[in-house]
Amino acid sequence: MTLFIRSRKGMMLTTEGEHLHRYCQQIAEMSGEVLANIQGAGIHAHLRLNIAGPTSIMRSRIIPRCQTIVNQFPNINCNFSLMMG
Repeated sequence: MTLFIRSRKGMMLTTEGEHLHRYCQQIAEMSGEVLANIQGAGIHAHLRLNIAGPTSIMRSRIIPRCQTIVNQFPNINCNFSLMMG
């Protein structure tokens, strides 16, 4: 799938690239909201966090980054659902 087109003037997103860009922006906004909610809940709150995604992304990016949060907030129960594909 082509996400952008390169020309002498620079790069331009394709329709698919624009969809992916919007999706990534929404994920970034959601992660900020989640961290704000975790921090606002207090140290003694018990929180459950469920995250699902493709196995490769979960293992290489999501789970390692969540480890930092779990270490900082030990009352968070993280559940990771790995999806093949």
